[in-house]
Amino acid sequence: MNSAEAKTGLAPRRISGTATDSVPAAGRQRPLEPSSREDRTQLMLDAAGVGTWDWNIATGQVEWSETLERIHGHAPGAFGGTFDGFLQAIHPDDRDRVLGAINSALKGGGQYAIEYREAMATGGSRWISGRGRVIYGRDGQPARMMGLCEDITGRKRMEEELKTVQAELERRVAERAFEAAQLNEVLREKVRLLEIAHDGIIVRSVNSSILFWNEGAEQMYGWGSGEALGKVVHTLLQTRFPECLEAVERQLLEVGSWEGELVHIRRDGTEIIVSSRHVLQRSNDGRPISVLEINRDITLQRKAALAHQQSEARLRALIEATEDAVFEFDEEGTYLEIWTANEPLLIRPRQELIGRRLVEVLGEEAGRPFQNAFRRVAESGRSESIEYSLDFPGGKRWFLGRISRINPDGGSRRVCLCIREITDRKQAEEDLKESAERFRLVVQSVKDYAIFMLSPEGSVLTWNEGAERLKGYRPDEIIGQSFSVFYPPEDVRDGKPERMLKVAIAEGRVEDESWRVRKDGSRFWADVSLTALRDGEGNLRGFAKVTRDMTERKRSEEAVRELSARLLKLQDEERRRMARELHDSTAQTLSALSLNLALVKQRAGASLDPRAARSLAEAGDLAEQASREIRTFSYLLHPPMLDEAGLPYALRWYVDGFADRTKIEVDLEASTELGRLPSDLETALFRIVQECLTNIHRHSGSRTARIQLQHSGGRITLEVADQGKGLPDEIPSDASGRPVTLGVGIRGMRERVRQLGGWLEIKRGQPGTIIKVALPLPEKTS
Repeated sequence: MNSAEAKTGLAPRRISGTATDSVPAAGRQRPLEPSSREDRTQLMLDAAGVGTWDWNIATGQVEWSETLERIHGHAPGAFGGTFDGFLQAIHPDDRDRVLGAINSALKGGGQYAIEYREAMATGGSRWISGRGRVIYGRDGQPARMMGLCEDITGRKRMEEELKTVQAELERRVAERAFEAAQLNEVLREKVRLLEIAHDGIIVRSVNSSILFWNEGAEQMYGWGSGEALGKVVHTLLQTRFPECLEAVERQLLEVGSWEGELVHIRRDGTEIIVSSRHVLQRSNDGRPISVLEINRDITLQRKAALAHQQSEARLRALIEATEDAVFEFDEEGTYLEIWTANEPLLIRPRQELIGRRLVEVLGEEAGRPFQNAFRRVAESGRSESIEYSLDFPGGKRWFLGRISRINPDGGSRRVCLCIREITDRKQAEEDLKESAERFRLVVQSVKDYAIFMLSPEGSVLTWNEGAERLKGYRPDEIIGQSFSVFYPPEDVRDGKPERMLKVAIAEGRVEDESWRVRKDGSRFWADVSLTALRDGEGNLRGFAKVTRDMTERKRSEEAVRELSARLLKLQDEERRRMARELHDSTAQTLSALSLNLALVKQRAGASLDPRAARSLAEAGDLAEQASREIRTFSYLLHPPMLDEAGLPYALRWYVDGFADRTKIEVDLEASTELGRLPSDLETALFRIVQECLTNIHRHSGSRTARIQLQHSGGRITLEVADQGKGLPDEIPSDASGRPVTLGVGIRGMRERVRQLGGWLEIKRGQPGTIIKVALPLPEKTS
């Protein structure tokens, strides 16, 4: 067993690798155009100062590249080619660590990477970065080990000087050597060429032919390595430079590197933006031999940045299009930026504010609340609103501000303040308060009306002097009580107070005239208005209730109605008397006159001259006509048939006569099975029909009319309709808002219906007018 076997514990096999020297050997010549991929790779490794080694484990023979011999300070071919020779070159303090790494790789790790010191003949040492990988034979046992080495003495010294280099960079120095070697730009780019997987790494000749195309480039552009090699890179990728290509090449030659953003076209035709860095590679004699390109796809970042810029532009346009102002402050309240198109909103010109503290501008007393709010928002991230006033030359102005942290994730201590002037609103609020106070004083001073507020549940909230006088409660006795205490017990049992609230909520307002109860239990006739009160969002806030004592009016109306009823009754009785007198007296006199004239004509015979005979005949005809008209008139005043045969027969007689006199066709539907009705009902219905047909004849212009008389559900219903010009578009109203009745006849009809406990409705037809009447029947009759 040789020394390699003893130190590694394995039968001698073979090991291979590479190493890098940071200073190329002078005078070494390399071909400008490698003949194979391996040559090109070796060319890049040599240009990068990386040395390679190959250890045959079975024979113990170790082969070093010339670059590796230079790294260890040997002349070309001076290395003995043994594993012991390799170990002797390692610093004694690092040999066991290196052997441990090699043994771990041979026993199953498969590869190793280690940094160690090399002992120099002059007594000094240099640092070497070595990597190795085991190659197994067909029997599964280690056969060879290959690896690379590079001189990292300069980097190690740099690490000692740069105390601020992060621990992460030190841990990954073997994988990302370019990040550690920030002061050696060329070395950093060479390391990235070997270690970066996702970036597109391209090596091109001085005439731009592609020499190397890594997997990152394949993934980025879509062309495989075999398709790209030999192509002109700028033609293949259709490169668009930020400046002309000649300027880029000139900078490469003069400076050795160029970086910027390029636009490339992928194989599928899509366009991408890359951040590109070009590094010129030179031979040992300084001649340009190749260019290393490292391209990183930043399309998404650029699109995101563009979107961010557009978003900021839209935000700025939006802010400047409003009358608001947006300020950016730091935590201490320093003006950093101001956006507004409304310069009068600023207390001073913008250029005088930027860079100054808010407390300096507003003063300590006015600026301190802002300062405290800025700090709270910056620490908590919760936005706050602030309302404040400032004294301007034209007077005091009010503002509403919203303070928010600019970066809600806590990475920023800046805040923004968006303000809007609310002077007009504040003035309106003040005016409203004054108006409300004046209104309150007016309401409180009103003595003839009870005006008070209710909660959404119906509890009394306010109480004016008029309410106290009308209802008898003091404010401390009634506030908080339900308004149902004002209703009679029967209305409370029937749920009327709750219905009033529901109707007011549904329709906005409800009116009612009925009895109410005072504190002492006495009743009064009340005219009540209940209005639902809602806020700007439509939420119910309560009710406004106005009550007026209408007892005297009620009594007057009852007296008028009683008088009206007596008048109607007297009118019907007078009509009956007049009809009886006309029928029994005047009609009998006219009949006697007709008989006497007929007797005179008979006895005179032919002795009368022609003129006297004609006059006598005409007198007889006039007497007959007068007799008929008196009889008809007496029947119209009070048809005897109404008393003798009942309402259906009387209506039939009247309708036939009306149609004959007016030539208006009347369709009467009145069943004779109705039987006899109470006298007052029959009279009222007959008079209503009589009045309706008279109005149709005088006002409607209709040539037809329809009458329906029915008995159902314990009541009599009457409907009279025509097809005339109908009611006017607008029916006039009186001071209380009630429609004015149309004509004395209609008022008489309403009064007749009211006295009998029924209802009357007048509405427009299509076309014409429809009058509906419903009268309850006495229980015995129904």
